[in-house]
Amino acid sequence: MAAGITVPLNDDQAHYILRVLRLGQGDAIAVFNEISGAWQGRLAVTGKRGAVVLETQIQTPQKPHDLWLLLSPLKKEAWDFALEKATELNVGAIQPVLMEYTQNARVNEDRAKANLIEASQQCERTNVPEFFAPKKLEAVLATWDKSRLLYAALEREDAAPAAQVFDPAKPGAILIGPEGGFSTREKELLQQYDFVRPISLGPLILRAETAAIAAIVVWEAIQHQE
Repeated sequence: MAAGITVPLNDDQAHYILRVLRLGQGDAIAVFNEISGAWQGRLAVTGKRGAVVLETQIQTPQKPHDLWLLLSPLKKEAWDFALEKATELNVGAIQPVLMEYTQNARVNEDRAKANLIEASQQCERTNVPEFFAPKKLEAVLATWDKSRLLYAALEREDAAPAAQVFDPAKPGAILIGPEGGFSTREKELLQQYDFVRPISLGPLILRAETAAIAAIVVWEAIQHQE
């Protein structure tokens, strides 16, 4: 993107901007991508379609944290909430993980990606987290890049507090189980891999979406101290 470039709107964007927000010819609007950052422009309307004529760069490209969130799919509202907040907290990628106690094994990937885009727009993030196709826990572990540490949030297990275990200097990922927690077999499976680091998020039983947010915030706080 650059000054003077015209960026066409797709059908969904045109409907939302022209029909829902009711913006019109010459109104200010911002667009972004992960390569060019965010740009301020003016809306140009032709019939039912529209485009944005770029004027000024208002934000340079940002980099997401080198942190992924691995989360067992949740019921609709909790799932949407977790995806939105993980985006606002700048995670780099999200991987749905299917586990024994997963309550919602069917993931609408298009809806999830749309939620991530909307959350990125809302918080003025210039990139969108990558969203991977759902995988079973066994498949995730078997194909894992060992250079990325995997922090497994285990409730009331013999694990050190997350703040003592996290190492933001290295690529990382946080694994949050379903509402029913990790099964005994899954806990035993996780113990077989050297790249897995068990963590505790405290003595209370947290909802999965709460655990995800809490873990990301702790990781971020440690990163900002370094």
